[in-house]
Amino acid sequence: MNYRPCPDIRPPSDANLDTPETVEVATAVARGERHLRILAELTEIGLTLAKSLAELAQARIEAAKGADGALAPCEDPTAAFSKISQTIRRTIDLEARLAEQVNTRRAGLTTARSTRRVALDKAHKGAMDEAIIIAVIDAFCDAHPEAEAAEVEAIVESAENFRSEYDEFRNYPDRPVGETVARLCTLLKLDPTSCVLHDGAWTVRHPSFVHVATRNPTTGAADWSAATGPPP
Repeated sequence: MNYRPCPDIRPPSDANLDTPETVEVATAVARGERHLRILAELTEIGLTLAKSLAELAQARIEAAKGADGALAPCEDPTAAFSKISQTIRRTIDLEARLAEQVNTRRAGLTTARSTRRVALDKAHKGAMDEAIIIAVIDAFCDAHPEAEAAEVEAIVESAENFRSEYDEFRNYPDRPVGETVARLCTLLKLDPTSCVLHDGAWTVRHPSFVHVATRNPTTGAADWSAATGPPP
């Protein structure tokens, strides 16, 4: 008996979500959020200063009402308060504009990551589907080396039907290839030892001739013209 290892295809992780472009955007978002925190802190400091300056201005205005507290020429008790108030208004305006930019970038980043997640999941599922079907074909052709192409296509169709209709295969992209292949071999009434776990790794029987390289992974159709050994 000849066994080959089943591919160890891992689901995409969150670490794979970012591209150089999204990393740049994420950095800009983080920088913008930091600037927003600084502006918020500056606003709070400004408000504290404005309150103190308002009290000082009010006290000076009250003092100016007395005989000895007249305002000097060009003296404006509210000047400092007015200046800090303008600074606070400009800071709040800057904070609002920066928040809008950060929110726009964050939304774009979320969309980009979601789109990439869908693409990665689709690619992962496609790789899993191809690896599973090739392994099933291996197991079947090992058991039936003289099988006709139509028989191989029929076993593939049965395997795909089982995988799509049975609840036990609902999360198969997140499980080892061999685990799914072993269960499919049982359902297809192939030898239980067609796909086995050996020393922690799944292996599947394979025939002495080549067939897997000629299977179209996009259409699923088999082309046996380039196969070596007894054609199915």
